[in-house]
Amino acid sequence: MQDILLTSGNTMPIFGLGTADPMHDVKPPKWVKGRWTNALYHRTLFRFLWIMRGFKMAFLIKNAIKSGYRMIDTSSTYRNGFYISLGIKMSKIKREDLFIITRISNKEQWNSSVRESVDKSLRELNIDYIDLFMFHWPVSDQFLDTWKQMEEVYKEGLVKSIGVANCHEHHLEDILKIATVIPSVNEFEIHPLMTQKKLVQFCKSKDIVPMAYTPIGRVHPKIVKNQDLIAIAKKYNKSVPQIVLRWHTQKGIPAIPRSMNKTNIEKNIDIFNFELDKSEIMRIDDIDENMRLRYDPDNCDFTKL
Repeated sequence: MQDILLTSGNTMPIFGLGTADPMHDVKPPKWVKGRWTNALYHRTLFRFLWIMRGFKMAFLIKNAIKSGYRMIDTSSTYRNGFYISLGIKMSKIKREDLFIITRISNKEQWNSSVRESVDKSLRELNIDYIDLFMFHWPVSDQFLDTWKQMEEVYKEGLVKSIGVANCHEHHLEDILKIATVIPSVNEFEIHPLMTQKKLVQFCKSKDIVPMAYTPIGRVHPKIVKNQDLIAIAKKYNKSVPQIVLRWHTQKGIPAIPRSMNKTNIEKNIDIFNFELDKSEIMRIDDIDENMRLRYDPDNCDFTKL
């Protein structure tokens, strides 16, 4: 698997495992309809399911590492650090063989608690350093101060590299005006329906690695039913998601698909035994509809993220 050189001088795998909170995408039962049933659900069944799915996540992480994953992406927002640390421990892999990414939450940004966020992540993940530390969103009137604090923890050696997430070009320009450390990575939404060509090119021109979350586009019908993608997948005896993930990596864009399905996790990384040709990469590029599936950092409520 290819590694990417960061401006910090460290290297990062071009492919990794994305994570979320254990109850991500789990809908409440139909009987949860009002204030009282909602309170009952969150005090009983929700807590039980959180723990059970958390342990499932730990075993999935262990299996992912066994399958070849060497990069794990998380965030303080997800509250899954304990389960990630458990999965790493069960895998028996050496710490130096893993690349661990985490991010400061919006709430922690408002509280100006970058150092506290780093310390908390180190404790929960049971590690003594973070490979890449980022802010999760460019919170208005706060992200520049957050960046300066991130530079301090970087200079102290608590984190090996620092980066950002969900930044448009204008956010990056503002950061670069005050930065003494160039962001190593900008993690943002990239997939065939939203290729973000201009932002990707801008990042690369500033030696910032563009990194893709939602890299398969949430398996959107416009992706999985696209006839060009289906034809390419048939040619290589792969699935459409595998073709899309290979498209990312061949363009030098690290991708971090997330899944709570063991089979999908194993299939996602099985993409390095073939190469798309240039015409196929261009055909996938042309699918672009500028169709955003996640939040726009210029038009969202940071208090709810």
